[in-house]
Amino acid sequence: MPTEYARLTVRLRKDLHTKLELMALAKGLSLNSLINEAVEEYVAKREVENREALLKAREVLEQLRKRREQASSQANET
Repeated sequence: MPTEYARLTVRLRKDLHTKLELMALAKGLSLNSLINEAVEEYVAKREVENREALLKAREVLEQLRKRREQASSQANET
């Protein structure tokens, strides 16, 4: 099955556009391919960061739950 694409129009500063064109030329890529590669890397990085943040949040919630349970059991003992 062929890859489906969506069209995206974006405005870039002229200096950034020039840098991207030079990078694409140096890598032997089209500007479009270079931008797709950069966006894929950005998304992958953010997914990892979000996953790590979610794991940390779950750990904190688990610690809070355990503390509440301990406090509750201590209160019941008195």
